Amino acid sequence: MIRSQARPYAAALAMLIKTSASQQKWFKALDDFMELMSLPAIQVMNSDPRITDQQRLKVFKAAIQYDGFKSFWSLVTILMENKRLAVVSEIKAVLKELLSTSLNTAYADVQVPATPSKEVSQSVEAWIKKQYGVSKVEIQWNIEPNMVGGLVLEVNGQQLDGSLLGRLDKVKQSLGVE
Repeated sequence: MIRSQARPYAAALAMLIKTSASQQKWFKALDDFMELMSLPAIQVMNSDPRITDQQRLKVFKAAIQYDGFKSFWSLVTILMENKRLAVVSEIKAVLKELLSTSLNTAYADVQVPATPSKEVSQSVEAWIKKQYGVSKVEIQWNIEPNMVGGLVLEVNGQQLDGSLLGRLDKVKQSLGVE
């Protein structure tokens, strides 16, 4: 349901984004906005019916200072009017999928137990390029110290679990053990 609500907004943004620099600008703005939306005070403000959309927008603009980015603030205004502020993270996810084709780029989130070496980083990047047939890969490394070996890779919304625990789960499933 949320994905279907996010798709029209993401499609409109994808039409605006033509360069890698523009894409980075939008992703940074969306990330900053998602971080702002996760703050308890902002959540309380958004649920208070006494606060108008104009007042909310002033708070958002004061917290995230993107003065020259009118199209971003237009998006935020439209999302407020349509009561869709909660779908920003899904808009970004759908936008990544749409841009992966037009910009020939794969977007990967990689969970690893420790900071990867340069060789591991290059190997993962080369594998993604080969598997997904893209010329560019953008990787977000997430360090998960509690993870036991291997890595969990999510590329353009598709997850591959190569962690030790993930492999053990696959063995259990193949044996029919719960």
